[in-house]
Amino acid sequence: MARVVVRTLKRRVGRGSKIAGGNVEGPLHTFFTDRDHIVRLAWRYHPILRARVRRVIDEDRHPGLVVVRLRGQRQVDSWLRGLVSALAGGR
Repeated sequence: MARVVVRTLKRRVGRGSKIAGGNVEGPLHTFFTDRDHIVRLAWRYHPILRARVRRVIDEDRHPGLVVVRLRGQRQVDSWLRGLVSALAGGR
């Protein structure tokens, strides 16, 4: 949730930088009036998505499933660098 809020604030301070599909987030004050504001959507769907992910991870239907848990952008960046390096043949 913190990432959604920080990202939204940065976009608004940055004069409405574009998001997926070329869309621009609405003004911050719409958080209180727009049921579909990005932060409110994230808040509403977080428990639903978390339950789905846990269900997939916990079920025995996916015995070969590899789960990578990354906490924070540094870990994501590091993991991706390793993945790109491995795909490039370790160069």
